[in-house]
Amino acid sequence: ELVSVFNFAEPETLNPAVAAPAQKESVLLDGRTFSDGNVALTFRAAETGNTHVRLYGSYDAGTDLRLYDNDIVTVSSLNPAYSIAAISVTISTSGSDSDAWFIASQGEWTWETDSWAPGDERVTSVDLASYMQSRITSMTVTLTHDVSAGLEAVIGGEPSRVRYFNMQGMPVCNPEPGHIYIRLSDSRVDKVIVK
Repeated sequence: ELVSVFNFAEPETLNPAVAAPAQKESVLLDGRTFSDGNVALTFRAAETGNTHVRLYGSYDAGTDLRLYDNDIVTVSSLNPAYSIAAISVTISTSGSDSDAWFIASQGEWTWETDSWAPGDERVTSVDLASYMQSRITSMTVTLTHDVSAGLEAVIGGEPSRVRYFNMQGMPVCNPEPGHIYIRLSDSRVDKVIVK
């Protein structure tokens, strides 16, 4: 498993970093993407309403993420060998237990636990549309490894090239001698020790 945590209460830790807004000020997030290399979060404001997805400097709770009716956050795995196993959020102290409620494009959001699960399907990207105002201080995304899915994606893209992957399914440009790798060539996949 890989676990990615996006801390909106400390937006300077996001990638790219954002300066924390002053009290009662905000930073609009429409069209912005944050990533830690494994997971990307992309925000899209709804076409209706006059208040949209933003980081807000709350007078009582510091900085938090605010999504309003129909604002969307797209959560994506950046590696085809990993699928999204779980998403959970921490509610801002300026909010209440029901202040994170989403309609998911796949899988299911459970507002009682402030979390999302994929169900029986393999999900590499999911849209979470805010059902009402959501006030969030952090989002945690858990990815699980699926070597066969990642290799199938590569086979479909470049079948004539030999590629190497570590045992976690991550691509390796320069395999080191003495280590075990997954080797992909044409439509053949095998484990090898590089000499």
